[in-house]
Amino acid sequence: MPNEDEDTTMHWLNPSLKRGSEYRDNDDDGNEHKKLNFGGRDNLTQFTPISQTQKPKATHTSSDIGYSDVYKGPCSIWVKHSTPSDKPLNIYHIGKIVTNRYKSIIEIKKDGRSKGLILFQNRQEANASLKDDQFMAHGLCTFIPEFKKTRKGVLKGIPTDLKEAELTQDIICGTKVCQVTRINKKCKVPDKDEIQWIPTTSVLVYFEGDFLPKEISLFHVITKVSPYVKRTTQCLKCFKFAHIAKFCRGKQRCGICGDLQQTKDHECDGITPRCANCQGSHKSTSKDCPIFKKYELINMKMAYENLSYFEAKKLVFNKSSPVLTKEAFPEHSKRT
Repeated sequence: MPNEDEDTTMHWLNPSLKRGSEYRDNDDDGNEHKKLNFGGRDNLTQFTPISQTQKPKATHTSSDIGYSDVYKGPCSIWVKHSTPSDKPLNIYHIGKIVTNRYKSIIEIKKDGRSKGLILFQNRQEANASLKDDQFMAHGLCTFIPEFKKTRKGVLKGIPTDLKEAELTQDIICGTKVCQVTRINKKCKVPDKDEIQWIPTTSVLVYFEGDFLPKEISLFHVITKVSPYVKRTTQCLKCFKFAHIAKFCRGKQRCGICGDLQQTKDHECDGITPRCANCQGSHKSTSKDCPIFKKYELINMKMAYENLSYFEAKKLVFNKSSPVLTKEAFPEHSKRT
């Protein structure tokens, strides 16, 4: 379980999992059941906020060796250094390796500082690149991230006496259900220094492939699927976003005045707070910070459009793109 100094959220997934996530439960059976619709990759129009401490470790993949036949293409393959390295990855080196080896490559582009992405039109060629020794010979390796193999959605209003294995078997939809995890809520026991895990009526469902169904059928009850959206993480060392203190390479800052803390005895007046991210007149942990709100939007983009972190961040922070606001996610806008 993560240290509370690194993650202050109060609700978590099943603590028995090595890696878990949290969902802010807000069950209301009144809006959960409607006409079944399995077809089409329509844009998701509903949003349910979810917080993440650590990603649940799934016991499934769509294929350990590549994309299964549920993928019609294009298919993305990621490339990174085969051993940990601080050096940026040069995508031109990737292009030189694959030129004249594959015919269906659409594009090669960066995916952050240390990863590249090859977009294939042909699924067989994409899978073949996962076994290509030429990458290893150049100190690189190819892989498919888990978010491209499975999509995660949340079902609400599911009775707590229904077991995870039972749900995995009995959920019916146009996509294979790989795994179901009951979402538990972390609560403090009144007048005691103890933590209790309370099962909620929400479950996290892993669907095979990159398509998230809008609805499923469970015991002939039509139930809406909400996209899984990670909680925005913030480092309590440097107070930047998208990482935690355990993995921080930055310098310790004061969460109130935003200044670098030269000693453990650092003190500030606390009267005039200043954000370490936007320099605004609020604490660095304020949820009113415009930078915090942008990172919330990044997580929404990742969930709705099944994008990598780098792709979503580029869209949110790209000044030439249309301005993206929470109003683009109707259900979230209603709740905030």
